[in-house]
Amino acid sequence: MKHKKIISVLLLCSFLLAGCGAQSEVSDSNSSVKMEETSAPTEAQTTEPETEAVSETSPETETDSESETHEETPEETVPETEESTASVEITSLIGENDISAEFQENQMNLAVTLLRRRAEQDDNKNILISPLSVSTALAMTANGADGSTKTQMEQFFNQDIDTLNTDLKNYTDSLTSSEKAKFVSANSVWIKQTNDITVKEDFLKTADEVYQAEVFEEPFTPDTKEKINHWVDENTDHMIDEIIDDINKDAVMYLINALTFDAQWSDQYDDYQVEDGIFTSADGTERTVSMMSSRESGYLDDGNATGFTKYYKGGYEFVALLPNENTDIRNYLNTLDSEKILDLLQHPQDFDVDAKLPAFESEYEANLNDTLKNMGIVDAFSHENADFSKMADVSGPGEKLCISNVLHKTYISVDKNGTKAAAVTSVEMMATGSAPRKEREVKEVILDRPFVYMIVDTRNYLPLFMGFVTDIES
Repeated sequence: MKHKKIISVLLLCSFLLAGCGAQSEVSDSNSSVKMEETSAPTEAQTTEPETEAVSETSPETETDSESETHEETPEETVPETEESTASVEITSLIGENDISAEFQENQMNLAVTLLRRRAEQDDNKNILISPLSVSTALAMTANGADGSTKTQMEQFFNQDIDTLNTDLKNYTDSLTSSEKAKFVSANSVWIKQTNDITVKEDFLKTADEVYQAEVFEEPFTPDTKEKINHWVDENTDHMIDEIIDDINKDAVMYLINALTFDAQWSDQYDDYQVEDGIFTSADGTERTVSMMSSRESGYLDDGNATGFTKYYKGGYEFVALLPNENTDIRNYLNTLDSEKILDLLQHPQDFDVDAKLPAFESEYEANLNDTLKNMGIVDAFSHENADFSKMADVSGPGEKLCISNVLHKTYISVDKNGTKAAAVTSVEMMATGSAPRKEREVKEVILDRPFVYMIVDTRNYLPLFMGFVTDIES
């Protein structure tokens, strides 16, 4: 075939050049790619599902045998089925990290710690957070911080803010969105129309260039509340219709992130794969649920839980982890850390899985003030110690900005067609001294009792959403 001939000629040329004392480095990018094909597969490549990764835009990266199947004439081409197209789409988006290992580990650690802290503080039956939404809203806010406030926020992220801005932008930009796997992240900054606050140009420039934030100046009347909630409703595809109940009389700014995820399963469930089943909640109550059965290829086992991965179209996957019998889900969370989860996601075991997943719908909301303080962001909430001098100048003796509330809302719906999920994080800034208000061998995994789950992008193995289900109510 054509590719074989090209490879043979290039290899022969390289040997002749080497024999004449010429440099062994080959400048042509295509030939260097082919020469590298003899090396051992990378770690990322070993984690792909059953079919090997095939780049739809770079056929020259295929092996010799693979190239024969892709240099076909029109007469030889076999029409792709929907399933084979989906397989190529998935595998071509796996293991192509767009981010640094440091950012990846930091964000996973933040996700696990945040979920664990919410589980400790909240006896809610089902908890769901969006680490990416929280990170985005707080990082946007951190660009206005200075002094110890900035130091604490950088320690929270375990990165300096400039590097974080770059990494977050690169990561968010890398997340694919398509008709069958929609992902949208939107940001906005709402500023009170008053002579008492002058927002810094550098802060607004970063909000625009890094976070593509829309900026609104409003009188902060009840009508402004309706506008903010309308923006949230529109930017979550109507899955979350509001984020604030009323505007704090001392509020001068809101920084908001909204995420939307709406994806179809790569292999959707047929009607015969869906039947009534029993889910036993954490308190022992048995619920009749719609249980969806399938054969999956990514088996997970960390010693304390077993699980599986199920792919969406467009470069995302659903990850489920079922703690071992008689293991409380909150106790299981304490065994997890970023390194352990990343290793688990990047190295699924080579078994097929007879998996059963209950259809479920869940909503969650929380005030994250205490959680964030416990995670090290302390000064930002203190009127005496907060330093957001890079965000705005506030007039009046002793006046300055501090965070009064960080509100987080999420929604998810999982059914036989796919998953819809949304998240909103709002950071409310105030400018007075008043105290803020308080607020292959086949394994079997049947999710018929409390389980942990994530929605993960298959390039970087980071969770857009992460939560657990302890009860399913009809």
